[in-house]
Amino acid sequence: MNACSTPDGILIVDDMAACSFIIECLLEQAGISNHITFNGAREALAYLRTNGAIGLVITDYLMPEINGVELLNKCREFNERLKGIIVSCDPGLIPAAEHEYVVIEKGERLHQDLIGHVKKMIHPS
Repeated sequence: MNACSTPDGILIVDDMAACSFIIECLLEQAGISNHITFNGAREALAYLRTNGAIGLVITDYLMPEINGVELLNKCREFNERLKGIIVSCDPGLIPAAEHEYVVIEKGERLHQDLIGHVKKMIHPS
């Protein structure tokens, strides 16, 4: 985990390393540096079990082990106040009933949408 710029860390989970890397770069460009990345849900959950200082999870929706909503629900078993952002190429795949979390489309507005939501979540006014 990098130097802290937020009270709690940010966990990034995406089965595609290139997508994780893009999210990391966007966060760092915005001055948000305390994040850690995993390319699988199991590894992310194992990390969360032993490191409770995570306040936000940014995850892909479609992953081989479990989907992003299932991952966020499991993460909340360790920290019920944990916030979540789901990043997806096709947000329409996510059932409306599961929109408890912020859903952002991967695309042209990813940078603006992601950073805007992350800043609101880590620095609520």
